[in-house]
Amino acid sequence: MMLSLSELGLGAVMTHALYKPIAQKNEAKVKALMQYFAKVYKIIFVIFIVIGISIIPYLNFFIKDPPNINESFEQIYLLFLFTTAITYLFAHQSLFLMASQRQYIVTTVNYTVTIIQSCLQIFFLFQTKNYIHYLIIQVLGSVLQFFLIAYIVRKDTDHHTVEKYNLTKVDKSQIFRNVWQLSLGRISGFLVNGTDNIIIAKFIGVVSVGILSNYVLLIKTVENFILSLMGSISAGIGNFNAVSDKLSTSKLFNNICFIAFVCYGWISLAFFICSNDLILLLFGENYVMNNTICALLCLNFFMSGLINLVGTFMNSLGVFTKGRLVVIFTAIFNVVLSVLFGLSWGISGVLAATAVARLVTNWWYQPRVLFKYGFDKKPTTYFLNYSYFLIIIITSILIGTFLSSVIQFEFNLIHTLSKLLISSLVFFLCVYLIYRKNDEFKYMYDKTKQILESLIARKVS
Repeated sequence: MMLSLSELGLGAVMTHALYKPIAQKNEAKVKALMQYFAKVYKIIFVIFIVIGISIIPYLNFFIKDPPNINESFEQIYLLFLFTTAITYLFAHQSLFLMASQRQYIVTTVNYTVTIIQSCLQIFFLFQTKNYIHYLIIQVLGSVLQFFLIAYIVRKDTDHHTVEKYNLTKVDKSQIFRNVWQLSLGRISGFLVNGTDNIIIAKFIGVVSVGILSNYVLLIKTVENFILSLMGSISAGIGNFNAVSDKLSTSKLFNNICFIAFVCYGWISLAFFICSNDLILLLFGENYVMNNTICALLCLNFFMSGLINLVGTFMNSLGVFTKGRLVVIFTAIFNVVLSVLFGLSWGISGVLAATAVARLVTNWWYQPRVLFKYGFDKKPTTYFLNYSYFLIIIITSILIGTFLSSVIQFEFNLIHTLSKLLISSLVFFLCVYLIYRKNDEFKYMYDKTKQILESLIARKVS
């Protein structure tokens, strides 16, 4: 993740630059932008490889207690390096599909290849017990994904004959200015989201990173799925904004934000209730962490999810240049507090530091920027909804845990499911009672009804 900083926000700038010419069907400018970004990404690829290789002599610095394993750290690192590097040679084609509101193509290819790749990895891991083979399959899977996407894009665009279009100096300077502004956000994002494992490995131990990764894997799987959905709608948001006024865009944000509150709220609740029992069932008691760590993981998941949504709208509306300094403060606070809290309270301290750093900086500042410059409004309703949902989540967990403790089941999994069921009922009941008359609730209800009716119609046909 640290090395992937070399992209520095170019992807968001590229998709934003493509929204208008795609909406206007200006194929000449689209092609010129694609060729320009392809050259830039090739330069990034070379820089990425050079910096990545230069870090190899310092790998042991980041690990407090290196584990005794057969595989070479250098070999593992190089395979991960190449897996990430290859994405830059094909990134412009994936981003073109996203800007064209065809994210579903990228998602379909990625999930199909990932399923095949995972099956092969499991098979070879059982047969050879060799992690290097596992990573080689991962590299080949990444290469296959991007070759397929590149083939689809070229097949779709090569038959178009368009007049030559040269990007002006103004176009290029605007792109570089936007990349510079976004790069600060990307560096901040890494220092907030990507340094926890490094700090834990350095000051607490790499074994703790491994145990924590079991929980992170569960929550990241869901988070990545949601982010893929957000990626698919970001192009739609950009195109919608290009032809709509600020009032219409703010209504769209309120509708999507309400759905995000419900989804992230319920997933946070479910993760807190089920994660420890699931880890106990899969890996054993030695890999179970305390409820404080689970609660902090849920809080960070909830906060980052909603911050990502705000960021998606900021990028799509072109207001990502605002608030440059706050992202730097977020990064500095997180690193300093993570070290201080981590030395005092271990993993809980590192996770708490991330939540505190977000809370005092971009948690309140980014929504303020979005509403001020994107919608010409104040974010009062947004923060009220945030508070309501936190109260609903905590209340649902407490009631579900209490009621399920009254009815004990011999089988642990049934007891966990009963807690989840009761807490979920309380959660959705509270949402219904509080928001049933709101336009956002009606929007979510109508969309859910449409999706269910569509699924039922497909099965019938």
